[in-house]
Amino acid sequence: MMPLRKKPFDRSRFIVKLTLFVIAAITVWTLATIDSKNVSITEGLYQTLRNFGSLFGDPHFKHFTLKEAAYSGLITIGLAIISTLIGAVIALGTGLLAARNISGNTVSQVIKAIMAVIRAIPTILWVLIIAVSSGLGSAAAIIGITFHTISYLTKAYGESFEELNPGILEALKASGASRMQIVFRAVIPSSLTYILS
Repeated sequence: MMPLRKKPFDRSRFIVKLTLFVIAAITVWTLATIDSKNVSITEGLYQTLRNFGSLFGDPHFKHFTLKEAAYSGLITIGLAIISTLIGAVIALGTGLLAARNISGNTVSQVIKAIMAVIRAIPTILWVLIIAVSSGLGSAAAIIGITFHTISYLTKAYGESFEELNPGILEALKASGASRMQIVFRAVIPSSLTYILS
């Protein structure tokens, strides 16, 4: 019979197991001490199943026509197109600021950090935040979706601008070109296909 070999201590595996144990302990403690306000679990499950039944098993199409569905679909597509166009135009400027080789390291890091925070918040939350201040409607949807579009396109445009050959920028700076001339004569023309795609 072969003797069992003891595995060496693996710190990362120990940390994973400890984390899972702590999460399980917190879950058990929370379930044991939660204030249910005398609500029965079986009654809650029954009400949930009843709601699902009425939601999926009892459709009401009396007030909803195919014409209204097509119109709502076109409005949704229009909102997406408008917010994408507005976001693309704004993201072109913020993408230039996010590119380290154009705006500098400090400005680039600040813009990238702001855009990372915006990207971290889901689009639906941006729409809800704007809807609270401006009311429900197309304006809230466009502004909320535009926030997310700007953050994603800024990241994409900034990475595209950073891939530009540094020799071109140095040659233009050495010839006395201003920052705007560098942007409009070298940066945007060389990245135009990527921007359009």
